[in-house]
Amino acid sequence: MLKRLGIGALLLGALPAASAVETAPPGAAANAEPHLVPVTEIAVPVIDSGRVRGKLRFSVVIDAADADAAERLLVEMPRLRSDLIAAGSEFSRLYVSAFTPVDAMHLKDRCDRALRRDDPGIAQVLIVGVSAEVA
Repeated sequence: MLKRLGIGALLLGALPAASAVETAPPGAAANAEPHLVPVTEIAVPVIDSGRVRGKLRFSVVIDAADADAAERLLVEMPRLRSDLIAAGSEFSRLYVSAFTPVDAMHLKDRCDRALRRDDPGIAQVLIVGVSAEVA
């Protein structure tokens, strides 16, 4: 029987106004229009003791620095998905279990670092949904 662990969506609007200003990239205007690029749902296996025990599913929206970066990110979507799958797989292997809820903020940090490392056109990565099914 699968045990379903879930976390509600983390939305940009759910962040307090003060933290939204603090997380803005340097040089960005406080009232700049967001350039959001959605990524289709990512699913990676949950592995425990060398066996597949379930799935970690998460949905991501990328906040691009500007409109040109957003267009470029759409073209680079296969590479971005690959980086997200790698980050999600590592996170799943290290931190997902049947005994604890998924730490969505930690997953966001992992995905953010994986994508922003190679692309300065990414302002931030937003996790808009996450769940884990663990046997």
